[in-house]
Amino acid sequence: MNECPRRLTAFFCLFTVAFWIGVTRNLYCDAEALQNIQPPFDGQLMPANITLVERKYLLIQFTKLVDVYDASQNHVGYFYDINLFVIMRFGFSDAKGRIWFEARYASFLSRFKPIIEYNLQRCAGLLVRR
Repeated sequence: MNECPRRLTAFFCLFTVAFWIGVTRNLYCDAEALQNIQPPFDGQLMPANITLVERKYLLIQFTKLVDVYDASQNHVGYFYDINLFVIMRFGFSDAKGRIWFEARYASFLSRFKPIIEYNLQRCAGLLVRR
């Protein structure tokens, strides 16, 4: 009889942690962080020759992170993919933690369609001055 409440409590705790990580990690573009910053590789975000390395964790992995290295094995940045229940974020962050682009669900209903729709936004173009 005591097993059911314990399982529900464990599920609730795990869900709460997963939800919090999904909400707080790489949640938004910060256009001010990219103001007056040019992409580092002749106007491109990445060099022509890159190596992608997925980070693996021993236990539970709520987000997928794929590190990007140049030909000299210098860390260029990483792609992130957060897909937790109704939260979805995909994007690229440079080695200094600045998010350059991000994709999100196109609408609330996109979460439930068999074909996933994303809206891609470039973070550098979001700054609006009045």
